[in-house]
Amino acid sequence: MARAPEAACTWALAHDSPHYRTVKTILVGGHDLIPATGVISLEPYAGRARFARGTASLFADEPPIH
Repeated sequence: MARAPEAACTWALAHDSPHYRTVKTILVGGHDLIPATGVISLEPYAGRARFARGTASLFADEPPIH
């Protein structure tokens, strides 16, 4: 039985990935059968998350490329 793609589209939009491949992957995996819980929280990335080292320290002592 063919399923309607609305649930897969809801999941794709909740993950900020409204692409054909995302929707197809959700449908093939059967993930559209699980009810979407809403928007995914972006709170972990809201200002306080950062890399373990600053970007300046990543390339500070690199020799020049010839």
